[in-house]
Amino acid sequence: MLAIGLLTRVAALFQIPILLGAVFYVYLPQMLTLEPRQNLEFAALVLFLTVLVAVRGAGRCSLDYYLSRHGPGRPAVPDAARADS
Repeated sequence: MLAIGLLTRVAALFQIPILLGAVFYVYLPQMLTLEPRQNLEFAALVLFLTVLVAVRGAGRCSLDYYLSRHGPGRPAVPDAARADS
C-alpha cells in the first residue's frame, strides 16, 4: 500500500511497531559486537522515513492524492483551469 500510495498514513502506522522491534530488539543488542552494523542503520533510516510518511501523509505522486482530486462527484479539470474561472 505504501508503494502505490493508497492509505499511506494507515500503512505507515502499521509498519512503525515492526520497525521499532527490528531496531531495538534485533539490531541494537548487536551494537556491542564487532560485526558490521549496516542493518541497524538501514532499519533506523526506514523507521525514520516511515514516521515521516505517517506524519506528512501522501505526496503528489500517490494514489491518495489522485483520488482526492478526482474522486466521485468532482470534475476531471486541471487545477490551472479551476483558478481561471
